[in-house]
Amino acid sequence: MSLFKKNKLYIVCLLLSLVTVFMFLKGNYLKKITESIYLIFDIKDNYSYEMNRNYEIQRDKHMSYANQADIVMFGNSITEMAEWNELLGRSDIVNRGIGGDITEGMLNRIESVTKVKPEICFFLGGINDIIKNISQDKTISNVENIISVLIKNNIKPVIQSVIYTGSYYQNCKAINEEVSELNNELSGIAKTNEIAFIDLNKYLSDEGYLKNEYTYDGLHLNAKGYKVWAEILNDFLSADECQSAK
Repeated sequence: MSLFKKNKLYIVCLLLSLVTVFMFLKGNYLKKITESIYLIFDIKDNYSYEMNRNYEIQRDKHMSYANQADIVMFGNSITEMAEWNELLGRSDIVNRGIGGDITEGMLNRIESVTKVKPEICFFLGGINDIIKNISQDKTISNVENIISVLIKNNIKPVIQSVIYTGSYYQNCKAINEEVSELNNELSGIAKTNEIAFIDLNKYLSDEGYLKNEYTYDGLHLNAKGYKVWAEILNDFLSADECQSAK
């Protein structure tokens, strides 16, 4: 084989390798493999919210907004992906969800909630802690601190249960076992602080798994799932407003 053909073959192989690596990273396979390794080898607390490239951008946006609102939806991508004012038929809600966020990150950006001076904050967080293999003790501590800050700022916290993953989601059985344990702890935090706990799984899940009809990927909700969630929150808000009017 001539030197030219050898060099040509080398260049083609190099390009194919680069394309493969690019597709590997674009397809988020590296992230998924890393998360699986954390679970398999039980590597705890090896992830920080600062590793989320989306975090700082979204947090800075939230901090730059000046509008006051009566209700804050506080959470990760499951919260972020909804248009809450349209979904609940209101105009007094702001969305403070950030995709991929963990409870440590939520605690770090709690000011983006308190500066809005809402009456109620619906909190939903913890699934990413489990997926990223954050220790449950650390997650619980973060949630307790979040609730404490909200109460000190005269904001009524409402803890929502972590939603199960679907039956076809990667490592769903192990993840959902941890979800059950975490929800028990979250319910306990709500009781201790005499605040509401809403069990979303009662409506969205069955036998420890998110119903297929309410999700498109086993983790995030589809339009039908959000509609059910909206009905739950509207019922809660109606009852809360009636109670406050007495």
